[in-house]
Amino acid sequence: MNESSSRGFLIAILIVVGLNLAATLVQTGLLLRSNAGISGTAIGADRTLPQKYTDAALTKIAERVVGPYNKQDLDALYGTFDEIAKSQIPREKFDAQLGKLWSLVGKVESSSFVGSQRQQSQGRLDMYTLNYVVRLSGGDLPTGTMTITVVDRESGPGIVGFFINGKTQ
Repeated sequence: MNESSSRGFLIAILIVVGLNLAATLVQTGLLLRSNAGISGTAIGADRTLPQKYTDAALTKIAERVVGPYNKQDLDALYGTFDEIAKSQIPREKFDAQLGKLWSLVGKVESSSFVGSQRQQSQGRLDMYTLNYVVRLSGGDLPTGTMTITVVDRESGPGIVGFFINGKTQ
């Protein structure tokens, strides 16, 4: 009886292993299929932006965030945000989050645009995430990335959010 229960247990293990292998193969196939679409999009990522987003415009967007951020001027930085962002994050929460960010990454010395992704539209407005590489000082990390999310308004890009992420060399 002991031998038959061991045999049943081994068969159960083999079935679970077989199902796990099949699931892994399906997941791998789906991942490879989705990555093929992403790499094609990533190559043309800059082309997702409307033509009005010139190099100068992209630099100006970064400066709208980096200038007040480096000065720790929370009023000016909060003032750069679009009404969409202001309605979603209260001023007090914004101040607390910025204090934490500043202590972690320090000052942004320079930024360089490297690509973008189009986000899902919010009503009639298109949104884009702009990606920058940054050089940092005053914190523990020398370099990093900065993302700025903008809503594309006829009057110009409205800043909806930004994040600076430091990384080690």
